[in-house]
Amino acid sequence: MKKTFSCIFVLVCLGLSIFSPVRAWAASFNLNADKTALVIGDTLNVDIHTDSEGSGVNAFQVTLSFPADILEVQKLDKTDSVVNFWLQEPAFSNASGQVTFIGGSTNGFSGQSLQILRINFKVKGSGQANLSFTDGAITASDGSGTNVLSKMNGLQLNVVPEKTIVLIPPQIVREAAPAKGLPIKPVPEISLYPDPSRWNNVHTNFLVKWTLPPDVTDVAAFIDKNPQSQSTRSRGLFDNEVFPSLDEGISYFHLRFKNNVGWGPTAHYRLAIDTGPPLSFEIKVEPGTETSDPSPKISYKSADQLSGLADYQIRLDSGQPAYTDENTFAFLKLSPGNHVVKVNAADKAGNETSSIIELNILPLPFPVIASVSGNLFIGEGGLEISGTALPNADVDVKMENKSGEAVFAETTKVESNGNWILRSDFPLKKGKYYLEAVARDERGALSYPAKSSAIIVRERPLLVLAGIEITSAWFFFGLAVILLLGFGAGVFLARLAREQRGRKILISQRDVAFSFQAVTKDIDKILEHYSDNEITSKEAEEIKFLLQRIKVTLAKQKYIVEGIKEIGV
Repeated sequence: MKKTFSCIFVLVCLGLSIFSPVRAWAASFNLNADKTALVIGDTLNVDIHTDSEGSGVNAFQVTLSFPADILEVQKLDKTDSVVNFWLQEPAFSNASGQVTFIGGSTNGFSGQSLQILRINFKVKGSGQANLSFTDGAITASDGSGTNVLSKMNGLQLNVVPEKTIVLIPPQIVREAAPAKGLPIKPVPEISLYPDPSRWNNVHTNFLVKWTLPPDVTDVAAFIDKNPQSQSTRSRGLFDNEVFPSLDEGISYFHLRFKNNVGWGPTAHYRLAIDTGPPLSFEIKVEPGTETSDPSPKISYKSADQLSGLADYQIRLDSGQPAYTDENTFAFLKLSPGNHVVKVNAADKAGNETSSIIELNILPLPFPVIASVSGNLFIGEGGLEISGTALPNADVDVKMENKSGEAVFAETTKVESNGNWILRSDFPLKKGKYYLEAVARDERGALSYPAKSSAIIVRERPLLVLAGIEITSAWFFFGLAVILLLGFGAGVFLARLAREQRGRKILISQRDVAFSFQAVTKDIDKILEHYSDNEITSKEAEEIKFLLQRIKVTLAKQKYIVEGIKEIGV
């Protein structure tokens, strides 16, 4: 069963809907009975509902089990079902105690108690009757075939052999305070239906509570279709009661107190139930789903028999929805390409029916960027762009930097011969840029964008040498290199001069020291000859030789002085 279902079910979901930007993530199956107290021989209606939890669904599969020894299916009722396409008709087996079906819809639906199927049972045995889902699936109306079923809530019923007791609410036993006047008007509280002025799309058992004043001795509480019903039929003293699910439409809960003086005023609480979604509908497009008109007009029409339509919600692709109560809607300047349009019809109870179409907006012919001015310099403007496009159209030109950020945008008119030209003096910074051109006609229809190759904005050269452009940056860079080389040469020459001066100083120091040593040595020898105060002829000759040598040594002084002068001070 599951393998067969999965194949068929995916085909249903993919075949009955197309892609929608809204995705459902959870939904549940619920059972609701029209009676809470059962005896053998009773008939019982059990509704299979789904709660879509605010998202769209459109296909369902169920296997429901029931105790065949207590309940017997009489018929299956599809009258109010949201399903309009049955792959497997609802069927039952009283032998095995099962109800099965597979169904879907050409529309998506959303609601808290969407009616799928009503099962009419006859009670044939007593005991505890448990109705439970043994298999199921709910598919989102987004074309993905996703099973979004999260919960399957069963139902437990108790059947007694015969009506031996009258069911009354839990009683309060107390001594009432004496009253001097009639009781006050009650104020019922219904958490499931907190606002009596609104329509509700929840269909289940519900609790009603109220506060008992100390003088009250009896309570009359009941539900009917009359907005002004009165009753003096008391069922004791109690401050709450659970009621079974209501029929579709408007009912009224009536509540009245009694004390020792008498019955007081009646409180009437409106209970409006509408769990059926608005009628299915189609979306029609003027002039068609494939058009070059950028502002197509769609029309649609649904209706709701109970609460009435609240509004339509129109969503384009994944954008924010627009709300309207009109049956037509015109889009403003759609871009070329495929678009998904989803229309939700919502009633005043919060139920929704959706329909989806796909629009294909045809583009205008591409504009052509034929040429872009060759020399663009920093901060000078002078940009000139020319090309061809649809005659008499407009061309919107946008320039972006390499990061994709828009630098400027301008528009130019296409001539009747199809040529266009755009000049701009917008100052540009150094870098790489790209142009994007889009053609636009008088209706606002657009082409796809045409893009240029890279446009380079550079610095204007100071001069051109042998065909080589020298910009200010290169000029100052070269000047800086020359200065650095000159400074380096100066440092090198200064260092070389210091080294030569050092060598000359060492030579001069050596020459001075040698001269002083030689003179000192010769003087010492002369003094040695005069030590005895007598000088022989031989000593005189030697002294004469030594004095001549001293003279020669001292004569070398001028060379030493010249060497010192070369060193400099």
